[in-house]
Amino acid sequence: MLEDVLAENLAVVFCGTAVHDRSAKVEAYYAARGNKFWPVLFRTKLTPRQLRPEEFSMVLAHDIGLADLVKSRFAVEGVPKDEDYDVPGFRKKIAENKPAIVAFNGKEAAKRCLAVESITYGRRKSTFENAIVYVLPSTSDKAHEYWDESHWTTLAAEVRKLRKGM
Repeated sequence: MLEDVLAENLAVVFCGTAVHDRSAKVEAYYAARGNKFWPVLFRTKLTPRQLRPEEFSMVLAHDIGLADLVKSRFAVEGVPKDEDYDVPGFRKKIAENKPAIVAFNGKEAAKRCLAVESITYGRRKSTFENAIVYVLPSTSDKAHEYWDESHWTTLAAEVRKLRKGM
């Protein structure tokens, strides 16, 4: 599985649920065809150009980190089991690295980490290990019916403000 891309005091860490089969095969984050992650980072000006999936480690140069909750290969049917989610491990990594923002790429990762049954998109009032929390529509091509880039644009504006203050 893909290793997390983390460093101390990043502006934002994006947390997904699990690596897509295509991403696992090519060993690159968000490599599935139709995934909007890399284009949306560029469109919202979180990166100065559109990075390719194989350039994923370059996000650190832009004050961005990447992580997933499921680090092991899971059942053939493609659905992780409850025990596959490493919420304690992710919590520890966030506590150690102290990003300003944790942005969940999709509701599932957010619900698992925040221990809630239902969740809405946007900035949360609560924090996660002292980091501001955003819940964003998933960039997966399988979630296109829920796509609303406005939440990503709002997050990007806050990240740009943080970068100016750093």
